[in-house]
Formats: sequence, structure tokens, C-alpha cells
Amino acid sequence: MSTAQRSFVQKMSKQPAADVRKNISVHMQSKTTHCTSMCSSTLSLTEPLDYEEFLNQHMNIINRDPLKHILDFPQGDVTVKTIPRKIRTVDHIIPNENISELPKHVQESVRCYTSPWKVVEYAHRHYSSSCSTRERNDRETTSHSAYQQEFEIDNDFSSFDESFTDKSESCTPSSRQSIVSLASVSSCTDTLTPRSSWASFDLRRSVNDPLIPNLLDNVPPDQIDQLNDSRRQEDRQGAFFSLYPEIEVEEAIERRLQAELPVEHIGHRIHVKCLQLRLELEVEPIFASMAIYDAKERQKVSENFYFDMNSDSLKLMLSTHVRCADVSTQSRSAIFEISYPSNDLFLVIRLEKVLQGDINNSVEPYLKEDKEKYREKVKSNAMDYCERLGKYRMPFAWTAIYLTNIFNGDNFENKDAYVGDRDSSNCGSIAALGSAASSNSLDRKSSTSSFDQLRRKANDMSGTLTRRGSLERKEKRRSWSPDDFANVVENFRPITLTVPSFFKQEPDKMKDEDLYKILPELKRPCTVIKKYKCIPGSIKLEISPCVEDVTNALTPELAKIEPHGGTKTRPVKEILEFPLLPIYNPHYSYRNLLFVSPKELNFSARAGSARNIAIRIQLMSGETPSEAVNAIFGKSSCPEYATDVFTCVNYHNKCPSFYDEIKIALPASIKQHHHLLFTIYHVSCQKKPHELQLPVETPIGYTWLPLLEDGKLKVGEFNLPVMVEAPPKNYSFIPPNVHLPGIKWLDNHRSVFSINVAAVTSVHTLDAHLDQFFLMCEYLDSGNIPSHIGEGNMEAELKKCLLDIEHANRESLVKHLPLVLDKLIELLVTTHKVGGQTMCLGSTVFEVLCLVSARLSILSDVDQYGRQSLFSTYVQFQCKIPHPLNTKRCKKRNGANEFLSKETYDSYDVLSSDTAELQNEALSNAGLESDMTLRLLHEELALQYTLSRGKAADLAMTNSWFLFELMVKSMIEHLDNSSTLNAPRKHRFSQQYNEDIAALVAIVTNKVMEYHSTDPRLAQSLNASLSFLIFDLLSIGDRGFVFGLIQIYSKLIISRNASGPELMSYKIDFHRIVCSHEHFIALNFPFGTSYTTFSAPCSPTPSSTSSTSQTSYGSIERSLHADLSSEFRQQHFLVGIVLTDLATVMEIPSPHLHGKAINCVRNLLTSHDSRYDADVRCRVASLYIPLLSIVMDSFSQLHQYLSDAQDHDRLQQMGQLEDYQGPHQTIAKATISPEVAYAISGSRVYSYMTEPSKSKVPLNAENTRHLLACVLWVLKNLERTVLYRWLLGLSPHRVHQMLQVLNTCLKAFEYSGQKRLPTLKRTNTHSFRKTAPTDVKEKLEECIRGTNSARYDLINRRKDRNSTEKLRWRKDHMPYRSQYSETASKIETELEISHFIEGSLSTEISLIILDSLEIIVHVATNLHHNLLGTVLKVLLHSLSRNQSTLALQNLFASQRALIFKFPNLLFDEETDICADLCLLLLKHCASQLPGIRSQAAASLYLLMRQNFEIGNNFARVKMQNKCKIYCSICI
Repeated sequence: MSTAQRSFVQKMSKQPAADVRKNISVHMQSKTTHCTSMCSSTLSLTEPLDYEEFLNQHMNIINRDPLKHILDFPQGDVTVKTIPRKIRTVDHIIPNENISELPKHVQESVRCYTSPWKVVEYAHRHYSSSCSTRERNDRETTSHSAYQQEFEIDNDFSSFDESFTDKSESCTPSSRQSIVSLASVSSCTDTLTPRSSWASFDLRRSVNDPLIPNLLDNVPPDQIDQLNDSRRQEDRQGAFFSLYPEIEVEEAIERRLQAELPVEHIGHRIHVKCLQLRLELEVEPIFASMAIYDAKERQKVSENFYFDMNSDSLKLMLSTHVRCADVSTQSRSAIFEISYPSNDLFLVIRLEKVLQGDINNSVEPYLKEDKEKYREKVKSNAMDYCERLGKYRMPFAWTAIYLTNIFNGDNFENKDAYVGDRDSSNCGSIAALGSAASSNSLDRKSSTSSFDQLRRKANDMSGTLTRRGSLERKEKRRSWSPDDFANVVENFRPITLTVPSFFKQEPDKMKDEDLYKILPELKRPCTVIKKYKCIPGSIKLEISPCVEDVTNALTPELAKIEPHGGTKTRPVKEILEFPLLPIYNPHYSYRNLLFVSPKELNFSARAGSARNIAIRIQLMSGETPSEAVNAIFGKSSCPEYATDVFTCVNYHNKCPSFYDEIKIALPASIKQHHHLLFTIYHVSCQKKPHELQLPVETPIGYTWLPLLEDGKLKVGEFNLPVMVEAPPKNYSFIPPNVHLPGIKWLDNHRSVFSINVAAVTSVHTLDAHLDQFFLMCEYLDSGNIPSHIGEGNMEAELKKCLLDIEHANRESLVKHLPLVLDKLIELLVTTHKVGGQTMCLGSTVFEVLCLVSARLSILSDVDQYGRQSLFSTYVQFQCKIPHPLNTKRCKKRNGANEFLSKETYDSYDVLSSDTAELQNEALSNAGLESDMTLRLLHEELALQYTLSRGKAADLAMTNSWFLFELMVKSMIEHLDNSSTLNAPRKHRFSQQYNEDIAALVAIVTNKVMEYHSTDPRLAQSLNASLSFLIFDLLSIGDRGFVFGLIQIYSKLIISRNASGPELMSYKIDFHRIVCSHEHFIALNFPFGTSYTTFSAPCSPTPSSTSSTSQTSYGSIERSLHADLSSEFRQQHFLVGIVLTDLATVMEIPSPHLHGKAINCVRNLLTSHDSRYDADVRCRVASLYIPLLSIVMDSFSQLHQYLSDAQDHDRLQQMGQLEDYQGPHQTIAKATISPEVAYAISGSRVYSYMTEPSKSKVPLNAENTRHLLACVLWVLKNLERTVLYRWLLGLSPHRVHQMLQVLNTCLKAFEYSGQKRLPTLKRTNTHSFRKTAPTDVKEKLEECIRGTNSARYDLINRRKDRNSTEKLRWRKDHMPYRSQYSETASKIETELEISHFIEGSLSTEISLIILDSLEIIVHVATNLHHNLLGTVLKVLLHSLSRNQSTLALQNLFASQRALIFKFPNLLFDEETDICADLCLLLLKHCASQLPGIRSQAAASLYLLMRQNFEIGNNFARVKMQNKCKIYCSICI
């Protein structure tokens, strides 16, 4: 016995009786408390349990629990996976050299672009509301037909004849009118009910309403309750919140931007295919190229695409010069990319031919009328020139196509622009250029395979092929937004275009600047361009949007792209884009290309024959001819690569200009002796007798350009001097601008040769600051420190290079971001010793990490908290985090095969040996000598974060999200490398690291409070970053320790928040983000209490002993876990803090905070509702029982949904419940009150019931609905026996409050009926006869009278002097403006779905309330009989509201059962109950729905029959019925 008593005492409340009496006296002295006080016992902080220890102690209980899968985190919840990098090519693009022999920076670059991704996978993260990619299909998966509800309020409209849909308010029957009132208006409505119904007053042709089976059977009350309960559970909605409006996206503060998969940037692509190239005189090979130019920006937008359309016979003419033609050079179709919109894009096509001398003489045969006469002679000359000068080219002709017209589809607008006489007007060319239009040169393709693919693609993109500027819309599109441009370029109709002629290439207009002047003129009428001479010929192109999968495509590096069919098919070449603006996307694959463009050469100072100038360009790895690198890309019908290339020859011109573009594949490792060699030749064009024939080419000058300068690749514009003699020995190490003695230079060493060198490379940064940074890192790694730096100055120089990264070019920094961040992380975790001195780089590297993040913060997409997609992608996929345990593996790799073998992708295998032994082995054998040690990244980040000061600390706070996510990624990889992902959580991380994390949480929390007054946006971002850190730590760390971190945060916020509630918003946001964890339920220990123990259902009716013994052990234990007691908040920690926030906020006069706290709870319940099945939801709902008490305590703050009805409307007065008038108000003063007794017994902390505080701010209607929806979810999902036991432990006053809350739910969620479109009403008459114009004649009359005109409406509004509305004409609101007809069809479907959801929600809520009322009836039957009358009032209130047929059937069944069991309720309490019941039954007997009439008639019959059998109350019931009928007639 004593043991039981001791156990009982241990379970007693911690609040002694003395404290209770003290609280009572204090309360009586001061009835009001400060609204912001959070020091009361119910809201004080409670130390959380040691989660891991508590879990181990109760593991037996968990294993026996049928719901054990929700009680703990599952195995394998967090895993680290290595996923292959997605590539478009058949194989990775890598250098041809031996990778192990390349410089370390190049090796790291290749590794970055070829290695797989190491990602962290959370198996159940998709269940968290923080996952923005989660698919919520609750509404879509809900069957419309299964839950379609029928409402009488909707039937009021649908049953009327079409011609009487517009009735006046005095004539339209209300849903609450009685039979007599309906009869009074039948004269104006003809009939308001179906003719076949008895209620239509056509009794002869009426049919019977359906009968209710077994209504009069003699069934015990318990069996009736069970039958009613089973009927209520039929066709119920499973997930309550699937019918409730979803939380707005901007309110979902826990949503975190998901990391995007790293992808290669691909612009908007167009496919250009050359179908035919023909000149009227086909006697010699013609070489063609095309590229895209932007005339406005005066920039070349793409590299050149070379294609050969010559016949085999013409190709044979060059057989002595072209040894072979690789397949890659035989392409005739290309894919161009356009990343930025422009209205001035031109596709420029250039034609070249074999060098033959003067351009004018070469063009002349093509311009003659009788071309056949000269054909043989021209062909013979061409064969001679091809044999002698076949490797030299000369410019011939060009043309351009205005791409904007192609995209817009303005191609048939100028059909008459074509003129046959090209010599007189030249408009044939103009038509092709300016608008690309002529009736015989343009054909829109109607059916092609690519177009079909495009159509399918467009359908998948929910777009349409009808676009702005297409043939369906003749208006020209002159400007685009980026989105419009993307839609146009990807969806324009494929076109086959024929250009009927070409412009002659003028020798003095070879520069790109000349081209930019001419291109804008091509958009003007043809008369503007008559001055240009045209060459007869045609080129036929097919231009179309590029489909996703192109067969046999090649990258700009000539790598094969999947799918690739074979080597015998002509490939499709992807053409490299030169974007107009920077593209801020990191490099994705290895690319190392150099473009050399000679511009001008001035040889006027040279005497002698230096007129036909050609420049040979070579990439040299040395100074001998054999060291020319075979890396120059071939053009068309030639070898894939060549060692040299010649520019076009401008005949007899000592100062030629060039438009050539030479594309070179750079070596992966560029040495100091690598250079570009330019050899200038004079080409002898004229054929002379053999004895007088001069050599074809004579060298007349030399110059060169070293590729490296101070270890960096040289790019840009260069003006070089030209050496007349052959270069001396070792010239390649000396730049040509150095005047070497004894060497003869042209024009006294002046710069006479200008070139442009551009690089598109993912190896070279092309930025001085980044190049210097990587160079210094290479010095440090190799240990070879240059003498000009010195070991003593190495640390200072390295710190300077680190800080200079801030000044690097943004585009270069972004493109090499993964490499830069990887190197910074490596420096942060590695301790280097130089010259015996340890280098202290940690604080500097930490600051630079933050600087890089801050500098690039404006370039990428960010979420509401500043998280950038660039860095989130890096952390999730690309980061390389060094670890001591895998250093040995990395050092022993074979570098030559590292990037070629798929086995090497598994570089992060878990080591299965003991952690300590492996670490020691790695440190001793991995090649890490005494001058280099390696630390863990997360430990170093936490340490540097806590030690940071000044600018570094501010930067760390600004970019906290990046540092925190990097820490979490490092922690998980550390657990994976050490094989401790499934180890006990208490020993996963060191004690020192945990202390650093705790200090870090305190520092960040204080910063949040500091920034609140200076930078609220930063405070919000920092608060969210800290919340997500805690969120992530719950998945991998000691959960008890993480709870302690939450406690640290809360204590600091509360200590600062004592003077005001300003910081409460941060606290609620913090808790909402943390509680959005996917294992939120498991974190709250939903087991081991009286409400969370899975047991067999008990009897709904307790024994008399248990009913009266309120101080028993079970009652006390239940009370401890039914309120926000310290025991509840300790075991159910996270639920406790959320509900505590809600209870605290209800005391604060802030609607904003009200909404935040309520939506936090609502968000949690929505997640539970969509995730768990019914059994699990029962257990989950038991965690939210204190929510019911919170709402009951805040009932006075709930919004009161008042009706617009008059005071005499008794149906509205039924919804008003009086305050509780129970026994505790009549207890003598000497008797202790029930509330005090409950507090002393320990069942519940003392809460004295007084009048509502005047300082409390009522909730608005929206917040009230959300809060009540949460209450209804708990009531719906809470196990019936649990709800019964909880209600059994409440005082009568509390049960009455519960009934008040349920009563308010009826008003808050009442179905409002289908929203009808506004009808046309007359404003000058109130006649019953006709109240709205229903035909054309009446509409015409009103327009003549002016009663429905805009002027008449304006005059009426001017009469209202007090109106603040602006007096404007409302012509669009007038009857003759059918403003709704256009949108009615569009919103009809949306309205239908909306009505369905609203009706289903209202029905489900009515059934939830009815279920709760039934349980309260059982409680009141055993304990509080005086509450039965209140239950009946709530039930009658339900019947007075707009209810569905299903809800009314169950309401009438419960009403009949309640009256059957307690017949005296109608008269023992108040006579108004009987009157109200009779009024409601008579109202529903007049329903238009036969099912409702049957139920109401049955209830009315049983009511009178029961009272007739009893005998004493029959007369009173009959009198009430008569009175209500008379009242209805009077109304």
C-alpha cells in the first residue's frame, strides 16, 4: 500500500498547495496581468529529456508497439551516394595528354569536370514541408463523385424555371421559410418545388417521399447509438486538410530552395541545314561558312560553321592539295545557340573560292548574260588555279538573313517584292535578306519529322505553337522579353528558305566594322541597297527550332553526342556561342579552345613584291618546323586537324584586312615555349613559263606571340611588329615587342600586324587574381617556392592573393567557382609548414569563403532567405571535402587512369576498419609529412565562426546559410567515411565540437536580436539559417543535445523579449522550421502515456467508481499529459514548444503573431494529414490534446460570426449559447472551488476563471477559421476512447466551453451556397411582377429611359455626399456590357471544384462535430447531466444552418436518439428548446429535397408520438407546433 502511495506521490503535480493558495490570493488582488508576460508556470521553459537515453530505456516498449515505425528514425534514413555525372557526350571530354604528367591545377580541373557527384540522400525528406518539390496531390486524388454533397440552398436556384431565375429579394424564397410562407409567394413564382412533389401543392400528381426503414422498430438506445455511429462513418473524408485551403507559398517560411542539378549551359538553339548551294556558273569549287552577328551590339555571336556543297567532280579539282576529308568536316547542318534576345541578329553566309587573282576579274564571268559561252574557258582556268593555288582562298561573295523575321514569321508579307531583273533592282537578294520573302523562294514546312517532334515538345511544355509574330498575327514583333524570346525561338515554325543571289565581296570592305554598317540596311526597303552588286546564285536553307535529341551531333570539340549512329553519316555540328553578355554558370565539362583572328597588316613600308599576302598560322611547341602542333581545326572537306592554316588572300593589297577565324585546340599543359607563329607570304598568282615561274609562296615576314605571360594565358588585342628575316634561335621565349639587336624589323620595329586572340577555356581562368591564387597554391603544394617570394614571405603573399579574390572578375569567378571553393576548403583544413613555421591561414580563408559568397549573391536565384542556387548546388553535388581517412586512397591513385576508369568514381568508399586505427594509418602513410596536417572541415568552420571578429564576423552572419550547409555536408561525409552513420549518436562527434556548436548557436541568436533593430531582413535570414542548421542536426546528431540547442535559443530570445513581443516572431519562425522535420512525430516520443499507449478500445461508458474518482492515479497522470504541464513539455518537447508559443501569443495583442502561431500548428497538422493513415493519425492527434484546452481558454477571443438577419429571426438566435450556469457558481464560500481542487489534486495547473481580459485582442475571421480547423482535425483523428477519457476529466465549465467552441465551428464553416454570376437588376422599380429585363425589348426600353446608363449611375452616386468613392464612369459595369460572358466559361470549372470542396468540407465538419457531441452526451450522462440541454442546443443550431443531405440525415438521427433517451430535455431546461425544435422540423418539412422532408417528418412524428405515449407533455408539443405554423404565416 505504501509503495502505491509513493508511486502516487511521484506522479503528483509539482505545484504544492501553498503555491495554489498564493496564486489565488495574488489573482484576487490583481485580476489583470500584462499581456506580454511569459513567466507564468504554464509557459516557463522546461528542460528537455535526454533523447538518446530515454529512447534506450524504452526500447522494449517501442519494439512491442504496433506503430513502432513512427517512434524512431528508420535505419538508412541518411545515406551518402555517389551518382555518375550526367553528360551529353558518349565519353567524357578529357585532354589527349597523360593526365598524371599535367600540372596539378589542370588535373584538378579535369577531375572537377569528370568525377561523379557525392550527394547526401534523406530517405524521408520528401515528407517534410520544408521540401519545396513535394507533390501534394490530395485534392487531385480525391474523388469528386465519392464526396459530392447536395445542399438545399443550391437546389433553391436549380429547381426554378430558366425564365424566373432573376427574382426580387422579396419574392425569392429563403431556405428558412416555412410551408405557409412559401405558399404566400407561389403566385409570383408559379411553383418553387418539383411538380411531382407533394410540396408543390399539386397533390393529385404528387408522389410519396422515401420512407425511412426500421424507424418504428423497438431498439435499445445503445444499439441506436451504434447504428448511428456506423452510418456517420460511411463515405467520410479521410484527410481533413485535403479539403482545406492550402497555405500560401509566401507564408511557407520553412520551404528551402532545393539544389539544382549541375548542368551545362545551353541557350536557345536553332537548327540550320544547308540543302543546296548553286551558282549559275558551276565550274569551280566554292567554300562556304556561316555565323551569327549582332548588328546593334557590333559583335560576332557564334564561331564559324564551314560547310562544303561541292559535287564530287569539283572536289577532285583539289585532290593534289587535300589528302583526305574526315567525316567531321563534311557536315552540312549546324546547331546555333542564342542565349540573349536581340532584334538585330543576322545569319551571315560567306563564300570563298580558290585564289585566282583580282576579285573583280573573278566575279566578271558570273555576271555576264551568255555564261555558257565562257563556261569552258572559265573551267579550264579554274582547274589550273586549283592545281597551283589549291590551298589558298580568296573572298568571293556573301549574304545575310535577318533572323528576327524568321522567328516572327513575317515571311509572306512582301510577296510582290521579288523582281525578276536583278541587275536593275537587285531586289531578289533584298527580299531574301530583309524579309526573306518571295513567292518562289520561301516555303513554310507543313510536315517534317523535326516539326512533329517540336509539336510534341510544345504540348508537353503546356505551351502552344501559336506565337506572337506568326502567320496568325501580322503585327511585327520589334522587341522581346527573355521569356517571350525563349518561347519564340523554341516554337517558331520550321522554314525552308531560298536566297536567290549573293553580294559581291568588295576588297576594301573586308573588316567586321564594314559588315556592321551594312547589316542594318538590310532591314530597309530594297531601294536602299541598289548600290550593292549581286552575283546570281542561290542557297537553300532549312531553319527550325532544334529538337532535344539530335542524332550524330558533335560538340565544338568534335566529341560525339548521344545518340550517335555511326561514322558514315554526315554529322551535325554544335556551334560555339560567343554570348553578348556574361553567362553566370560554372563550367561543366573540359574545354580548352583558342580563337585567333588576324585583323590588319600594313606592309606599305616594304619594298618589292609584297602584294598578294597570305599569313600562315601555326601553334608551335618549339622552334623547329617539326614541332608544329597538329591542333588547328579543319574547315570543310579536309583533315580534322592540321598543323597550319592560311588566311584569305586580298589580291594586290599591301595593307590587307582579314575576316578569318582560326580555331585551335590548346594543349592541356602549356609551357613557356608554346607560341603562335605567323609567317607572312607573298603568293604568286600569275602562271608563267616554266623557266620564268617564281615560287608560289615567298616568305616576306615573321612574327610570333607567346601563349603565356607570367604563367598566365595571354588573350586580347595585340599589335605585333614583323621581322623581315627568319627568327633567331630561342626566339620563342622572348616576346616580339622586345627589340632584339642584329635583327632586321619591318618599319623600324613598329607594330604593323594586329590580331585578336580569344580563349574559351575551362582550365585557364583568364583573370589575373584567380591565376595568381592558383599559382600560389601550386607553389605551396609542391614546396617549390620561387626565390622572388621566399619562404619567409610566403604566408603574407598567400593571404594577399586570398583577399584579392574579392576583386576577381565575376564571370571568371562563377565559371571556376567549384575549383576556387574546393581549393579554399583544402587550405582551410590543411595546416602547412613552410621553413619550419606553421602558416596561420584559417581566419583568412574563412573570411574569403564568406567574401566569395557575398560577391556572387546578386548573380544567382535566391529564395526568401538569400540562399543562392550556385552555392547550394555546389554544396549538394560538387564540393570536394578532404578527410583524413581517405587521404591514403587519394594519394595512391593512378593519376593516368583516374579519369578514365569508372571504378575510380567510387573514391569515397566507406572504410570498414576501426576509425582511430585508420586515421593514424592515414596520417602516417598517406604521404602527409610533418609539414602538413589535415583537420575536419565542420570542426574548423565551427571554430572559425565562433572566433571571427569584425568584417569576417559580419560576412559570416550574412552568408551563414552557406557555412551551415557546408558544415552539415562535412559532418555527414565524416560519418560516412568513418562508418558511423548508424552508430550511437552520442559518440558521433567530439565533445569539443558540440561545445563549439552550442557557442555558435548562442552567438548567432544574439546577432539575430542585434540585427532586429538595425537590419530586420538580415535578422530574418540569419534566424532561418540557424533554424535549418538545427533542422539538419536532428537527422545526424545527438537529438538530446540538439534539443538543448533549441533551449539555448529560446532562453536568449525570452530574456531579451521580456519588455515586448517584437522578437516573438523570430521564435515562432524558428520553431516552425525546426518542427517541419520529416521525423517530427518520432522526436516527440508518442508513447508511454495514458493518451499515447496503444490499447484495445475500452467501453465508452465508464463505471460509476471511475466516474466519481477524479483524484485517482490514472486521472492525475492523464491530466499531466492533457495540458501544457512540465511533464508534457518535457516528453513531447517539440509539440510542447509549438503549443506554448500559441498559448503565449494568444496573450499578445498582435494579429500578425496570431496568424504565425496558428499557421505553424496548421502546417504541422497538414503534414500529418497527408502522410499518415488513420491508425497513425489517432496516435499523432493525442499529442495535440493541449490544443483543445488552449482554444477553450481563448474562446472569448474567437471571431464572432454574426448574421445579417433581423433580431426577430429565431433561427439566428439558436446559435447563441449563454455562459455556463453550472454548480460551481452556487457553491458556498466555505467550500473550495472545483478549479482549486483540480489544482491541488495535481490534475491540472491552477487557472482561475474570470472575465476575459480587456487587453486581449480578438482573432480575425481568417485566423479563427484556421485555429478551429486545427481543433476539428484533432477531434476527428483522436481515438474515441481517448477523447472520452479526456472529457471525463474536465469540469462542467470546461465541457461547456468545449460545446461553445463546437458551436462556433458551425458558424465559421457554414456552406454559403454556389456563387451565382451577378444578374441584371432594375434600379427604378420594386414591382413583384417583373424585376429585371428578361428580353431585348425591355433592355431597349431601359436604355431609352437611361435608367441603366453610365450617366444615370454616376448621378446616383453623386447624391451620396458622404461617399469617399471616386466618381468615375462605369461603362464596363452597365447592363449592355456583358462583362461576365467572356469569363464565365473559363471559371465555370474552377467554381464547380470550389463548390465541391466547400460543400465536402462543411459536411465533414458537421459530422466531426456530431461525433464529438455524441461523446459529450456519454460524459454528461454519467457526470454532468446539466450539460445535456446545451448539447441539444448545439444540435439544434446545426439543424438551423445550411447543411448537406448527408449531414442532415445524421443530425436528424442523433436528434431522435437524444430525445428518445432524454424526453424531458425539451421541458426540464427551457421551453424554448421545444419551440426551436418544432420550428426547425416544420422548416425542413417544407424542404424541396424529398430526403430531408422524410427525415424531418419522421422526427416530428416520433416527437409527438413519444410525448403522446408519455402523456404529460403532448399538449405542450402540439401547442408549440401550432404556434410556429402561425408565426410562419405572419412572417
